[in-house]
Amino acid sequence: MLTFSNQCLPQTQGSGCLVEEFIYTTYLGNANVDGSQKRIYSDNVNSRLAINYTNNANENKPNYKCGPWVNEYDQGNYYDSTIPPNGANVIIPAEHDIKLRDTNYGGCVKAPTLNATHTGGYGLYIMSYQNNLPKYCLSVPANMPIDDYFLPFLLFASFYGFNAIRKTSLISELA
Repeated sequence: MLTFSNQCLPQTQGSGCLVEEFIYTTYLGNANVDGSQKRIYSDNVNSRLAINYTNNANENKPNYKCGPWVNEYDQGNYYDSTIPPNGANVIIPAEHDIKLRDTNYGGCVKAPTLNATHTGGYGLYIMSYQNNLPKYCLSVPANMPIDDYFLPFLLFASFYGFNAIRKTSLISELA
């Protein structure tokens, strides 16, 4: 069946290693790094999530980012002069997608493979994060109108094909 849909971004959750401005999410295992056991996460750019720390109150718009982002910002507000009668403050709610983090910095590192030398500094183990919250990100595909016309198109094509085959059969019988 022919369907076209908007990009679907399901809510995800997991754990990872926060190094610099990214959470690395592909866990490789534990290894001895500089004399102590550390959680090792892949440094592949396709297995990391960027962190959005700004609520964009200074740009007069909410700033929840969908896709490969984890949002971590406090509540903000801005003044919108277009709200009748004399304008009003608009609240941008806080979003904290990082739900639980280790208190000991250095519990994880990123590396290309489990036994490779780690790249970058030590990280903070993130025990729980979530992203692409349904209230901000499209979570169900929205079908385009082509689905509404698929059945009539199928019936028309079937009727046309049946008539074409029938006419070809009649012509070959007459010959």
